[in-house]
Amino acid sequence: MMKLMAVKKIITPIITVIAIIALFLVLPGDIPWFSYQSQNEIWLIKLISHPWGWLIGSFFVFLLFTEILTHYNQKYRFVDVTKSSFLTAVVERDFFGLLIQFPSIILFEEILFRGILLVELNLIFNGIGCILISSSIFSIYHLHIYFSSRQWGITFLYIILSFILGIVLATFFPFIGIIGTWIYHLIAVSAIYFRWYLIERKNMANKEEKEEE
Repeated sequence: MMKLMAVKKIITPIITVIAIIALFLVLPGDIPWFSYQSQNEIWLIKLISHPWGWLIGSFFVFLLFTEILTHYNQKYRFVDVTKSSFLTAVVERDFFGLLIQFPSIILFEEILFRGILLVELNLIFNGIGCILISSSIFSIYHLHIYFSSRQWGITFLYIILSFILGIVLATFFPFIGIIGTWIYHLIAVSAIYFRWYLIERKNMANKEEKEEE
């Protein structure tokens, strides 16, 4: 069992390296690491006069939306967030998972869904179409959460958050490129998970106090 878990951890960075190689093979010309010059000028972001302000603002709006979902989950308990692999890694102090595996997964996702998929879609559809289609595929991809959690509640929550996050990342991709969306994605998701972790710690502390009484 331990060997199987070790193999799974090593596979993630390997897949990320393969994705980087695929990026060079699939895309002709310059790789959009830091920005992307769209051939389609109908990107939604082109309508915004101050994109960096909107980028920062979108981060807080995304976290606000997540906080609303978190509040209702605390109230009705429709999702067991402890089933999250990130929270499991925090509790078990799995530093390889937190510092290597987790960032590698997010980098792989950004290469695949923004670096390759979004760029290819841009050759076929207009800007808004690219954003919606890539975000939909990105959200559907998170169905894999069900196979690790065996819970449709947390899977559906991931799908909703992934669709919203996908729209934000696809919208600002021309300005910040793969590296920018990777950092944005990493910070946003880490902030959400850390918030969930604090809530679960508080719940456990309250439960222990009641048991002692």
